[in-house]
Amino acid sequence: NISQKQLAEALEIELASLMRTLKLLEEQSLVTRRCCEHDKRARIVSLTDEGKELLIQMEERILQVRRKLLSEINDQELKKLGLILEQIAHNALDSLGE
Repeated sequence: NISQKQLAEALEIELASLMRTLKLLEEQSLVTRRCCEHDKRARIVSLTDEGKELLIQMEERILQVRRKLLSEINDQELKKLGLILEQIAHNALDSLGE
């Protein structure tokens, strides 16, 4: 359970965008929204049982795809890739600061 405001902040999106998405998810019975007991202005978002099941299926599928994508890459190569990506991220942040 999380408030709409906290969820928007965690996802780094505008609250209005989140509200539209939540409306669609609610119509599909994947989430519910209810008033917060402590702050009647706030709305609490919860996954329904259907939403939880879909999340589990998505996580399993993501793991399958990840395993397949990385199946031909050994640990040393993955470590090297990680270092390269860190350097790219560092360079990108440096260039934004200029």
